[in-house]
Amino acid sequence: MNNLLTPKNNWRLPSGDFNLAVVIHFTSLIGSAGHFLFIFLFLWLGVNQMALLNIGSCAIFLFCFWLNWRGIPHMALLLGVLEVAIHALLAETYVGWESGFQYYIIGLIPLIFYSQSWRLSTKLVLTSILCGVYVSLYFNSLLSFPLVATDPIRLHTVGVANIITLFIVFAAVSNYYRLAATNAEKALTQANMKLKQQAHNDALTKLPNRRDLTERIDAMVTSYLVNPDPFCVILTDVDNFKKINDTYGHNTGDQILVMVGETLLGCMREHDQVGRWGGEEFLALLPGTHAAGAKLVAERMRQKIAAMNLPIGDTEKNITMTFGIAEFDNETDASGCINRADQAMYQGKISGKNCVKVHGWD
Repeated sequence: MNNLLTPKNNWRLPSGDFNLAVVIHFTSLIGSAGHFLFIFLFLWLGVNQMALLNIGSCAIFLFCFWLNWRGIPHMALLLGVLEVAIHALLAETYVGWESGFQYYIIGLIPLIFYSQSWRLSTKLVLTSILCGVYVSLYFNSLLSFPLVATDPIRLHTVGVANIITLFIVFAAVSNYYRLAATNAEKALTQANMKLKQQAHNDALTKLPNRRDLTERIDAMVTSYLVNPDPFCVILTDVDNFKKINDTYGHNTGDQILVMVGETLLGCMREHDQVGRWGGEEFLALLPGTHAAGAKLVAERMRQKIAAMNLPIGDTEKNITMTFGIAEFDNETDASGCINRADQAMYQGKISGKNCVKVHGWD
């Protein structure tokens, strides 16, 4: 059962309206408690009529709390706005402008504009109405006297207390808005990071995807044109992978790709990069490496893969991979280097698979 003093975590509202509902959740409780204190405040001032009125105000704010709890925050907000406006009107009529109850009308403005569902025109109309009420109360205070004569010292004490209370309310609401904005910014940052990760990482193996690898190798080509530091491309794929998929199903094939990706990654040096190129193909980038060094890395990967015992079907079996290597040769882009690595891998396939071939060596 939800605790009534904490917001519901299952409000099915848009994010902006959810934040509004949280604000109303607490402000309706504070409003009800405040009007309860106003009962004794008006008794202290000797205005019994307003003391009785605040009993009803307490009930109205509790009803606002219930409406908001039922997922109707805008109805609760409208009712709260109406109560505050009427309360300010009656307080000014009974005890005068110096009591400061009209200041609470100003405190409604941030709540109105915090709503994400109301149109701007609706917010402006409500604000204009409240402005009209506030101005009317001011001119009324100039043209007429309060219905109840109260002790000036007590009256001004109440006015100061209301001003201080309004400052506290503004500070609390502003702090909540700050927290809401901070949380929204964090959520946006996390969402952007997630989108960036999805755009640059393979969903199955979690390794860099083709797009990310392409960007990396393009950056290496650009760097090479400034500082001709050698680098190599290794292209590899799982031998007879289609047969594995057809025989044991795609789930088994996916498990194999994940384990292969983890194994290849474990064979990489600190500055090397490996990712899923597509299907059962993987591509590795080896900066600062000539073909001879790349062949050593590829051979280490080939041996690691061949030694793996993979759960295929009801038994554990071994798989093999064929590797093709090409060293970048001062080309205008990376496509030529990748194509030569693909040709080397193809030569390895037709020569028996489970081997490492360097383009131009055989």
